Amino acid sequence: MTDHVRVGVIGVGTFGLAHLNAYLEMPGVQVTAVADADPQRAARAAEKAGGVPAFADAVDMLDADVVDAVSIVSPGTTHADFATQAAARGVAALVEKPVAVSRAEFGTLREASRLAPIVPAHILRFASPYLGLRRTVGSGQPGDVLAVHAQRHRPRDHQVLFSDVGIPLMTTIHDIDLALWLTGEVPSSVVAVAPVGENGKLGVCLSAVMELANGLSWSFSSSWLLTENERYPGDELTVVLKTGILRVRFDGSDEDVLHQALRRELSHFVDCARRGVPSEIVSLDDAFAGIALAEAITTAATTRTAVPITPEYLTS
Repeated sequence: MTDHVRVGVIGVGTFGLAHLNAYLEMPGVQVTAVADADPQRAARAAEKAGGVPAFADAVDMLDADVVDAVSIVSPGTTHADFATQAAARGVAALVEKPVAVSRAEFGTLREASRLAPIVPAHILRFASPYLGLRRTVGSGQPGDVLAVHAQRHRPRDHQVLFSDVGIPLMTTIHDIDLALWLTGEVPSSVVAVAPVGENGKLGVCLSAVMELANGLSWSFSSSWLLTENERYPGDELTVVLKTGILRVRFDGSDEDVLHQALRRELSHFVDCARRGVPSEIVSLDDAFAGIALAEAITTAATTRTAVPITPEYLTS
């Protein structure tokens, strides 16, 4: 690998362009290709990047040997396949959520990650409000956390845009990962209530409670119901401690927070790609645990029964 890491972006919709723009600002990085199933969108992004090659097929881009690393920001159902294809060619991959859409894909991704780094894109682990919260929680004693409560609501258009993925894997997974990361604990069971769509996905709203072995709990409320005229209420995360209550409310109005978080995340990924090592901040196993718990929410809501969680359930 040269001093400059050659980076490509797979999927150049709104957030893919955010990745592209951040890479273009980064020293030591050269954007060398883009790919998108929409050729016109790919062409516009390629022009923005200085006239780099544009591909309608991401695998063709990987086969062209023009990238050392890629951001995968394509539809969620393509993530595991593109990450596997990239790693097979020795190309490091930063994979937007969800890294996989089911536990069935874990084994393939784990094997692929032996060939090149596959880094889950968990941006909130790089966002200053949550970094501060983790430092505060981490300064206490084990067992100080009594409960975690989270709410996250998104516009109604998500019901169409992400109908093939569902709320647990697209939206609630942010809060699941934060709970795992902040506490270092894992639940022992999950219960959930939600309308179940004809495709078996939870695509309107959900409420879920996860019980931990010590009798403590995490609770999540997520929806895709905001209308164009409704004021965005903001994402809220509350951590109940023996010594008091900590709360982070983030409404996205401070775009610089997200911009800086994305830059930190991408810089970290580029460093992993340059060194050929996995991330020490967010591992594949971290991502797998979140996906498994999101899947458990869907199972609990669909069957209307509690789903037991074992260590094996989280990793296989």
